[in-house]
Amino acid sequence: MMLIKAFKRTLTMMSFLMLIICHNAIADIAVITHTENASKLSLTEIRLKFLGKRLHPDSDALKMIPVNLPFGHPTRSSFDREVLNKSEANIRTYWARMIFTSRARPPREFTDEKQIIAYIKQHPETVGYIDADKVSDEIKVLFTISSPQKKASQ
Repeated sequence: MMLIKAFKRTLTMMSFLMLIICHNAIADIAVITHTENASKLSLTEIRLKFLGKRLHPDSDALKMIPVNLPFGHPTRSSFDREVLNKSEANIRTYWARMIFTSRARPPREFTDEKQIIAYIKQHPETVGYIDADKVSDEIKVLFTISSPQKKASQ
């Protein structure tokens, strides 16, 4: 009997911890660029740019250079899901095919959001994304993508 109670208690604690972890993983994403960059990009242009697709010749996104976070990073997973409408596995397969057929190269990757901010501060033509909670005056936010999971939990 005591073993069952201990198991239930452990299961309850694990469920609570998973709830906390999942809640923290649900965050808004800020698409960012250099403060002096005057480009105005749409969500569609961002999607096309990060997938290495062709853009309209008049698009501001044409001259922009995208930068990514690594696979497995929570913000990258949210960006891939919310903006690119693809899972990590789909993105890996997509880029393997694009590289193999020499049609496009994936965006440069940085290990964390601090590195992306530092790179963008030095390169005005760059576009990236970070957790919206990490936004500062050092960068310009083009727009913020709210996670539908976050909206549902509020």
